[in-house]
Amino acid sequence: MLEIAFQRKRTPPIVVLYATYIYLAGLAFSYRRVEAFLENLGIRRSYEAVRQWVQRFGSQLKGYVETGEAKVAVVDETLIKVGGSYYWLWLAIEPERRKILLMALTQVRNALVARSILKELKRRYGRVKVVSDAGKWYPWAAKTLDLEHEVMSGGIRSYVERIIETVKDRLRVFDKYFPCRCSNPEHVSNFLRLYGLFYNHARMHQTLGEPPDPVPGETEFERFCNLLRVVKS
Repeated sequence: MLEIAFQRKRTPPIVVLYATYIYLAGLAFSYRRVEAFLENLGIRRSYEAVRQWVQRFGSQLKGYVETGEAKVAVVDETLIKVGGSYYWLWLAIEPERRKILLMALTQVRNALVARSILKELKRRYGRVKVVSDAGKWYPWAAKTLDLEHEVMSGGIRSYVERIIETVKDRLRVFDKYFPCRCSNPEHVSNFLRLYGLFYNHARMHQTLGEPPDPVPGETEFERFCNLLRVVKS
């Protein structure tokens, strides 16, 4: 299991895992609400401690890369605000299982950046078919990488748009309660790494009736705990 440094007052690992889970699952969207949630259970831990747990789990995933099989990748990007700065959030989704194939933050949006995103997709999943909107940065990027490219509006692109809104909703709350005043969005990247794994392997998808790529477990929390063991191994 991923390791985490606890406070001087040792926190039982199950509390750390449960607090992180209820934050990711949206049972308590803000760290302060997680603090209140735990207090109702008779567990007194500060919201700052919860924030550090989420960040440390996310930072330890920095070298972990999702791989697998994918024939199609629906790609889109959206502008998000991190503190006082704006970044482009890029997402690639496998439409059949709604799995998040890739998430990335960049400061600019152009053909070279799009090419780097598609190149990473190809490295992880092979020669996927890229489906995008009419963004002018995609055709050249796909062509230079010898990837099939199709422009589409609606249809399977609606999946990625819904997922983007789900992620943006989580980031809006994230930024509202912990506004960033630095130029490095690493704390957001840490959250995205952890949330992406949770979304793909533990979170129940209403349409599928299970996560896109489930790990063993009868409940979301069980799958989340098992997921961290799988990643660690």
